[in-house]
Amino acid sequence: MWYRTAQEKDFLTNLKALTSEFVDAAQRIYDDWDEHPDVYFGGGICHLIADAFVEIIYKHHPNYTASTFTRDDIQHVETLVYNMDSDSLYDDETDGETDIETVMVDISPYIYENGGGFSWTKIPDVEFTNDDITFYRTYTDKKYIGIDN
Repeated sequence: MWYRTAQEKDFLTNLKALTSEFVDAAQRIYDDWDEHPDVYFGGGICHLIADAFVEIIYKHHPNYTASTFTRDDIQHVETLVYNMDSDSLYDDETDGETDIETVMVDISPYIYENGGGFSWTKIPDVEFTNDDITFYRTYTDKKYIGIDN
């Protein structure tokens, strides 16, 4: 049990250590957002922020699996990180592990944009801080990974 507890702390701690990089990346994307209809099509930038978070995670922790996913309740894209490399994550062999530690990393869209669905507008003069990054840890049964419900 001690090993699992220590491992969990390391995973979440490793992700939280990237907070300032997440903030910097989100700020760059926000600052570059000009709401041009041919580029953003009336949508927001959450997908760009989530993609940047994935790149940061892989740069520092290639042994994790990071991807983006779209919430259907508010049409928002977040970053999802599994405490397992992608080859092992999608391997049918469980090696006794069925619950995979998972962390969702995000910035609430309501901090930097107004709207909903596919129609978002920029809130002016936003400056992100480390407190804007959220981490939600949970566990995902390996048999459900990659399955659309």
